[in-house]
Amino acid sequence: MTTDTVKVEIVRDEEGVKIAEYSRTLAALSALEEKHKGMVFDVTTTAGMKEAKAARKELRELRVALEKKRKDLKAPVLDYTRALDGQAKAITARIEALEAPIDQQVKAEEQRKAREKAEAEAAERARIDAHRRVIEAMRNKPLAMIGAKPADLEAAFHEIQRTDLSGLEEFAGEAALVKDEAAGKLHELWTQAREAEAAAIRENVARVEREKKEAEERAAREAEQAELEELRRFKAEKEAAEEAKNRDARVPPEMLGVDMANGPDTTVRRVVTDTVTTGTGTMEVGEQGARHVPQEEMAAQDVAFDVTVEWSGYSRGHSLYRVMAADASEAMELWADGELIERSVVRDDTEGEPVQAKEAS
Repeated sequence: MTTDTVKVEIVRDEEGVKIAEYSRTLAALSALEEKHKGMVFDVTTTAGMKEAKAARKELRELRVALEKKRKDLKAPVLDYTRALDGQAKAITARIEALEAPIDQQVKAEEQRKAREKAEAEAAERARIDAHRRVIEAMRNKPLAMIGAKPADLEAAFHEIQRTDLSGLEEFAGEAALVKDEAAGKLHELWTQAREAEAAAIRENVARVEREKKEAEERAAREAEQAELEELRRFKAEKEAAEEAKNRDARVPPEMLGVDMANGPDTTVRRVVTDTVTTGTGTMEVGEQGARHVPQEEMAAQDVAFDVTVEWSGYSRGHSLYRVMAADASEAMELWADGELIERSVVRDDTEGEPVQAKEAS
């Protein structure tokens, strides 16, 4: 098999690459451009149409000749290109058959090294992240414990104090500074929380004591008021009884001359001893009649007694009454009619001091 070789002359200048075989065509084209460029044919006339068709034919023939020349020049080049590509492909396959196994070995080793490098970098990032987490946990601990109970703050303080920094490698210095700062803040929060808790306890105790005292004072006032009401009721009942007794037993002065031998006036149901003051002294009127009582004897009956009334219970104390009576026995009976001159109240709201402590059995 033989292959014709066509020589193609190539010219290169400042305008680019030029094919020498196209030079005659270019020369003919230049002549035709001068002849036909800008021509306007009067195709409405026979002569004009003929001239236009002749010009078109002339240009078409030049174009067809150029295309034929291009194909003639390209045909052997295409055969050469196909042979060039085919042989290069076959040679490339043989080269790749030798290259591929070697390339696989190289790439496997490169991939192994890249994988080990990535693993080492990941391990390094994990190591650094782990150390950073320890440091950040210590740094953020005080902020997270704001408002916690004293016991929890105490536990957090001791926990951060026990944190081991020996495994933090190059971060140990930074971690030590963060640890000391965090421990100081936690201790400050712990102190503040204890003080706040103690203040709250004191306030609660004071509130309970205040409420207890108010309740006791209210109860004491109520008890005292009840006692006064009872005393007033007792006094009122006694006065009413005395008034009724006096009303039934009192003898009017005009009855002093009645003949007691014939018995008392039947209109008087009961007569008790009473006294009537006259110009010469005092007359004592009784069931046996009337008798004159000397002034010195009456003076002996007109004696002031101080009667002390004590009570006990929630409130303790005594009342002192001034009573006019003939003797102490009568003063004890008439104390509710007397004048209150002193009153002492002691409320039982104190707690005794401990005197002894022993182990419970």
